[in-house]
Amino acid sequence: MSLRCICKTLVVIVCLLGSCKSTKQAAVKEVPAVEEEITDLSFRKIIKDKELFAATTETIALDSARLSNDTLHLYTKKLQACDADNFKLLWNGSMAKSLPPQASLKLLFINEPSCREQHRFHLTYNISSVRFKGDSVTKGATLLKLPGFNSGLLYEFGEK
Repeated sequence: MSLRCICKTLVVIVCLLGSCKSTKQAAVKEVPAVEEEITDLSFRKIIKDKELFAATTETIALDSARLSNDTLHLYTKKLQACDADNFKLLWNGSMAKSLPPQASLKLLFINEPSCREQHRFHLTYNISSVRFKGDSVTKGATLLKLPGFNSGLLYEFGEK
């Protein structure tokens, strides 16, 4: 009987040791950690395209946005993307008649099927093309409307 107990004990020990090895292997195969935020300071221009603007129904969720002179800073929420070049800021070229005039913008993302990483992005755009000219009442201001921001961002540029 003691030989049976010893054999059973050895089988249990071997099974437990084997399961520990498989747990370690699973931990090794995890995706390596990557930077949380990718910052792109290329100050790209806005793409002015009515057809593409109208066709774009899905936009990227923004975490926050701010203005600094002629630069719009957009901060995305964490999403599956690897390259800041796959983002495009769209404008249909029209202004809503209000004081100040309003320009609606959309952030488009072109999907990368091969990318498996998740990042937040800090994107910068030169927004000087959105200036509303020809109205002396506004004194150099345009309200930028972005999806997810009810109040919009006031872009003040003065008379130039």
